[in-house]
Amino acid sequence: MFENIPIERFMMLGDQTVLDIKINEVELLNQLKKFDDKWSKYNNHKPDIQRDGLCIINEDGINKPGPALDSLTEWNREHGTNLSELDFDTTTPVFEETMLKDVLGDIRSECYRSHFLRLPPGGYFPPHRDFSMDSFRVVLPVYNCNPPNTRFMIEDRTLSWDHGRFYIINTLKEHTLFNASDGLDSIWLVLNVKLSQKSCAWSYKNMSIK
Repeated sequence: MFENIPIERFMMLGDQTVLDIKINEVELLNQLKKFDDKWSKYNNHKPDIQRDGLCIINEDGINKPGPALDSLTEWNREHGTNLSELDFDTTTPVFEETMLKDVLGDIRSECYRSHFLRLPPGGYFPPHRDFSMDSFRVVLPVYNCNPPNTRFMIEDRTLSWDHGRFYIINTLKEHTLFNASDGLDSIWLVLNVKLSQKSCAWSYKNMSIK
């Protein structure tokens, strides 16, 4: 049914596809407290933008700065490498020691470079597109992710979220994210999922509207 589906066909399912997978985000935040000292600056090539990352899947399973928390385009240009999302496939303790190990067990083999993002007030991602044609994005809004404090926009549309619920997002379209709140961080989980027969079947199985 899902053999060799092209990414553009898969993304025709919608810009924001709601999944039936829901977790207790408060419990997840409590589990993350033990990793408070493991967050690193996200994208050192743009040091003026305030945002941090905490890897759950990277190149070596160690929570540290590096290409998994950087722009791969800029990292490859600077270091003469040719890394892609699928080169990051080792889980960190953040995955192994939180509820993510159970929640994502069915799809773990298809997950690659993935991390939590933390945007303090004033933190943002400028308008951009993710042009990976062999993977798609699954997002979990964890804390302070809704308007008016925080806005995730696809083109000119602001999205609303149910905290603790997983979504498939069409990041082939122009999108941006910014935290305009006063004193509250915004926390998200972003999964890069390989486009495969298994991941497409998992996505369809868990869609709230089929």
